[in-house]
Amino acid sequence: MRVLLFADGLAILKSCDFRGNTMQRAILLLWPSFMIACLATTAFFSVFDPFELKLHGVQLFEDKRAAYTLFMLVTWALGALNTGIVMLLEKPSSEVNGFCALPVEAGDESTDPFDVNDTPPRRP
Repeated sequence: MRVLLFADGLAILKSCDFRGNTMQRAILLLWPSFMIACLATTAFFSVFDPFELKLHGVQLFEDKRAAYTLFMLVTWALGALNTGIVMLLEKPSSEVNGFCALPVEAGDESTDPFDVNDTPPRRP
C-alpha cells in the first residue's frame, strides 16, 4: 500500500508494506511452538509412562512411539495456537489502523491536544 503525503507543499510517496515475508512469519510461528512441544513432551513423559495412561480402565496406547508422536503433534498445535495469538496481538499500530502515520512537524508538541480553547499555531 502506498500513501501520498503532503509536507511543505511537496508530495512524498511513502510505502507502507504490512504483509511482511510469509516464510518469515511461518518460521516465527512454527519454530517457538516446536520448542514448546519438545519441552512439554519431554517433561510429560519423564513423569508418566505411556503404558500407564488409561481412560476408564482401557489402555490408551499400544505403542510408546505412537503416544510420543501424538502428544508431540498435539502440543505443537497448541504451541502454534499460542504463538499465533501472540503474533496477532503484537501487531504494530500502523497495521491495525490500516494507514501510515503522518510525519511529525516541528512545533506540534508545544500545543496541548486536550485544550479546547487552544488555537493551533499559525504557519508562516
